[in-house]
Amino acid sequence: MNIKYEDTYYQYLSDTFMGVEMIFRRNKQTGELLIHLTDEIAQKIFGFDSMDKMMRDERVQQLMQEFHMKYNEPLFKPSMNFDDYNSN
Repeated sequence: MNIKYEDTYYQYLSDTFMGVEMIFRRNKQTGELLIHLTDEIAQKIFGFDSMDKMMRDERVQQLMQEFHMKYNEPLFKPSMNFDDYNSN
């Protein structure tokens, strides 16, 4: 993984998976790693037309519910939309 951007709290990393650039955000304090999911990722990796259609898929909804029940955490966190490195 390559560091694309870094600030006081986060490192923004980049790597390629199945020909798609993946952007990750790592919290320096907690080590939590989030993946910035895009329409391109939904299309090329997961086979959906868009992230919106992926999130509405019945199987994905069930997976999100099972994950939340087991770990008491959401599987997808929308927060990266508001603090992506391009907008900093």
